[in-house]
Amino acid sequence: MDHLNEATQGKEHSEMSNNVSDPKGPPAKIARLEQNGSPLGRGRLGSTGAKMQGVPLKHSGHLMKTNLRKGTMLPVFCVVEHYENAIEYDCKEEHAEFVLVRKDMLFNQLIEMALLSLGYSHSSAAQAKGLIQVGKWNPVPLSYVTDAPDATVADMLQDVYHVVTLKIQLHSCPKLEDLPPEQWSHTTVRNALKDLLKDMNQSSLAKECPLSQSMISSIVNSTYYANVSAAKCQEFGRWYKHFKKTKDMM
Repeated sequence: MDHLNEATQGKEHSEMSNNVSDPKGPPAKIARLEQNGSPLGRGRLGSTGAKMQGVPLKHSGHLMKTNLRKGTMLPVFCVVEHYENAIEYDCKEEHAEFVLVRKDMLFNQLIEMALLSLGYSHSSAAQAKGLIQVGKWNPVPLSYVTDAPDATVADMLQDVYHVVTLKIQLHSCPKLEDLPPEQWSHTTVRNALKDLLKDMNQSSLAKECPLSQSMISSIVNSTYYANVSAAKCQEFGRWYKHFKKTKDMM
């Protein structure tokens, strides 16, 4: 009987030692890890806990790990499409790349900042049209996503950035004054103002253009949350074209 007890105790001791030294954890946990295909499992992305898919995250894995841990940046997958003109439907060139953007940046500045991060000029960014695509859904303009002018990138993309593609369309238009009035936007107005303020102060500019001095100051400093209306953008676009034409004739 003593030999039997010793054998039983030895077997139990051996099993306990194996369990302690086995780093893989209990069978149930192993099954979940194998099912998810990664030692990290599904992981938490924002607050959704959804599995990353739809974008080639391997291209920016190191950057994502570094910046997401800090909690100040989000990776956004951008596809920049080049067109010869605004009425052309066939893309001539396409450039795809991840861009890291600040979470606290205004959502309506996403297109401009993404292009600047990719090395494009302010004038190109001002003339760009942005669409956002979630998974395999049809792309929609950013303005369709939210009406909140003070919405941040984190507000809109924190939970879905891993399945979002930002499609940016660039049309060949060398100068802002060549841009049709209906294509002027808040970003276009801001960039035009910055260009004009290189040669005059805000007070002088306010006396000539359709915007007040306080509005000019707020737009240039990116503190004007209530975006310029479409009608005001078009009015400014027409004025800008006339102003530049008159200046060139002098």
